[in-house]
Amino acid sequence: MALNFPQNPSLDQVYTYNGWSWRWNGSAWVTNTLIVGPTGATGAQGTTGATGIQGPTGAIGVTGATGVVGVTGATGAVGVTGATGVVGVTGATGAVGVTGATGVQGIQGATGPTGPQGNVGVTGATGVQGPVGVTGATGAVGVTGATGVQGPVGVTGATGAIGVTGATGVGITGATGVQGPQGATGPTGPVGVTGATGVQGPTGVQGATGPTGPAGATGGSNIPTTGTAPSSPVDGDLYWDTETGTIKIWYVDQDGGQWVDALTGSVGPQGATGATGPTNVPANSQTAAYTLQSTDVGKYINITTGGVTVPSGIFSSGDVVSIYNNSGSNQTITQGTSVTMYLGGTATTGNRTLAQRGVATILCVGTNTFVSMGIGLT
Repeated sequence: MALNFPQNPSLDQVYTYNGWSWRWNGSAWVTNTLIVGPTGATGAQGTTGATGIQGPTGAIGVTGATGVVGVTGATGAVGVTGATGVVGVTGATGAVGVTGATGVQGIQGATGPTGPQGNVGVTGATGVQGPVGVTGATGAVGVTGATGVQGPVGVTGATGAIGVTGATGVGITGATGVQGPQGATGPTGPVGVTGATGVQGPTGVQGATGPTGPAGATGGSNIPTTGTAPSSPVDGDLYWDTETGTIKIWYVDQDGGQWVDALTGSVGPQGATGATGPTNVPANSQTAAYTLQSTDVGKYINITTGGVTVPSGIFSSGDVVSIYNNSGSNQTITQGTSVTMYLGGTATTGNRTLAQRGVATILCVGTNTFVSMGIGLT
């Protein structure tokens, strides 16, 4: 059933067909649009709207006329038949062997008198067969006649001219069928799952730890420092009283609990503060192909061209070197001889490509075994 809009509609009258609805605005039927309120919670995805009616198939274009068939070329002349060769002489027929003599026929038994069927008479003995005659010798095979000379090959006839190709027929393209109405849009489906967080860049090399200051006097472990006694203590709790410079212990006797000085001797002097470790990563600038050295541990190689090679027999587990491609083109990080260098997060080994302005970190994880990771590294 086709669309059939009501006659003489009233203002804002709604007509629905096949999941679609239209509203009369006083002069035309327009797609019914709802007033959008605040966005509610995402509902379940609606079913797919019905497929619109397929338009009629366009008329088939007229078939072009068939081209004229070309003229068949003349048949070439038949070549001359060669002369028949001479027939060879037939050999003489061999002599027929002598026929052996016929054996003597045995004596026939006497016929019994006619009357009641009597016993079958005894069959007479078979006569002796005469000897077979000697087979005559086979005659000699006649000589095969010589093969006649082959006649010359006839001249090949000329190939007929190729016929003119017929003009291609121009078919008129049929009109495109009317597109059926679009199915109603289902309610918005649920929001898709948030994509995975991108890979975090490599952590910078940690600065060297400053030397440890000399140890002070031995005290209790995990003792809080405060100027106010901790609340709700239990028997045996300790704290360092910053007001008096003493360690106190919570001691419970038969009358109750109280804080008591735990040490009566003087406290040793505080050890000196260790030196501050470096706050930045030292650079090793290179302008040509470079092979990493043991002195590069904890540094980054600032290279402009030539690429970097990771050698064997230099680094130990835990050693870290970073590489910065300070150029506008790719550079290669080469896996040296006897070295296994993995691409982080995969089982892939071999040379790596570091894109322009990319940063890579090479971590030694075992004897001549490394893991490479970074930004712009493939």
